[in-house]
Amino acid sequence: MKSGWDIIFNKSILSVLLYLSSFFLTTWNNFAGWRIFIMGIATLFYKNLAPYFICWFANVLFWICQYRMLKYKSSGLLSIIALLLALLYPVLLIVSEQTKIFNQQEARIQIGYYIWLSSFILMVLLQVSSYKNEINLTKK
Repeated sequence: MKSGWDIIFNKSILSVLLYLSSFFLTTWNNFAGWRIFIMGIATLFYKNLAPYFICWFANVLFWICQYRMLKYKSSGLLSIIALLLALLYPVLLIVSEQTKIFNQQEARIQIGYYIWLSSFILMVLLQVSSYKNEINLTKK
């Protein structure tokens, strides 16, 4: 019989696959996810784009959470913070004038972003369920 952690590990693979597939889909104004990922790294070096780096940091937290799941440790709070940072990206696009830097009249979020975001949502759900498993195991 599989333990709760084994089941969660198998499901976390889906979360990683969703994340990686978003790199090959258009995410924002017809940019592929991998280009947005690289642009996110570049925002670290431009003061006027610094808020976008905060959103990009969700990627780092995603991989930290995935690593912790491999080590059978939950990181529910970290995964929730990662999700909130991922959700912050479209908010910044809406309230910011930074989109004009890319010569775009309006920012269009596309399917790749939603696939990327779904990987974070799945990760949070897995972390919450792993936390429940830990509680149930300690009660027995």
